Amino acid sequence: MEGHPNYGNAIIFDTVYWEALANPTTGCGEGVQSSEIYNPETNPGGVRCTLADYMINVFGPRPESLWGPVEKKLGHGFAGLPVDNVGVLYGLQGLMEGIISPAQFVDLNGKIGGADIDLKPTAERFSANEPALQRSYLSGAVNEANNLKNVAIIDLRGPDPGAFHDAYRTWSMRARLENAEGHFPFNHVIWFGETPLIGSPTYQSEAVVAMDKWLSAVESDKRQLSLEEKVAQDRPPEAHDKCSNVEGIELVSVPGVGPVCQAPLAQTRFSTPRVISGESIATDKQKCQLKPLRRSDYYPVQFTEEEWAQLEKALPSGVCDFSKPGVSQVGAVPWQTYQNDSSGGAVIYGGKPLGPGPANSGEGWTSAAFAGWLK
Repeated sequence: MEGHPNYGNAIIFDTVYWEALANPTTGCGEGVQSSEIYNPETNPGGVRCTLADYMINVFGPRPESLWGPVEKKLGHGFAGLPVDNVGVLYGLQGLMEGIISPAQFVDLNGKIGGADIDLKPTAERFSANEPALQRSYLSGAVNEANNLKNVAIIDLRGPDPGAFHDAYRTWSMRARLENAEGHFPFNHVIWFGETPLIGSPTYQSEAVVAMDKWLSAVESDKRQLSLEEKVAQDRPPEAHDKCSNVEGIELVSVPGVGPVCQAPLAQTRFSTPRVISGESIATDKQKCQLKPLRRSDYYPVQFTEEEWAQLEKALPSGVCDFSKPGVSQVGAVPWQTYQNDSSGGAVIYGGKPLGPGPANSGEGWTSAAFAGWLK
């Protein structure tokens, strides 16, 4: 799935990212008794301890048209899911590189299936729920970086040990920043060292000093420039990309930019199923737009008539066109509220923008000036 065999990483994903965060019948932890946990048969009204249900104010409940038997019985929908695998060609890179055979590729995509709202495997792939899909972008749950143009960033990173905090995310954010800003993101610095995850034991203290110089320069800059321009132009000499001698990472000099850390394969050790399926390293297309399945797209790979028929059956609506924006892909709207003070704190599913902050806020967020902001 990732393009590299690593069973430890797969186990961590299955038990933490998938099972504990997506299975509504487990993973509630302290504070919720076992008798209170959701069970579709014995306790349908119980607590669903999934990440989506935890964020139901953000995603909103599923519309009635998608309700399953338990939701119909309860009279309300569970939290919408903004994830989707319709049209994803799993293992595409492996196929094109000859790592897996056409028969294995067809078998994988024919059997990958999906899961229902209770995480029970299904033969069919799963489609993202609206409006949860769009709200995953609007809320910043998927960070499109459109509100980071004015932020100075020093990303400390080390080799990927096959656990959390995958190193590819450094390049994902750089790609998203570049998409949002329309050019190389001068507000984004990568320090990649030899120590797993953190890069170097000295990076944190060094980065604090470098960041202080960077922000101090911006603060003292009295030119009539935007904050974005000041952050880009006032970056101190030590706040530039630097990379140790780590396999898969190289430091190159880019005219007009300076030293830049590059990962030739946009990864250090591990990738993602979506990147192996053809998505860019930005990996921010929760649901892809589709295009027809065409044999010519996979030349020189040759499929038998039987294999091609199986592939068409597995992907009846087409395959991902990652050259196009994702479905409902938009930038995040900052500072939203998910409750309505004027109606006694009722939930606002999906949120609403707070608007401009009040002038003369004094103590900041604790100031009384913010008391009427939500109204």
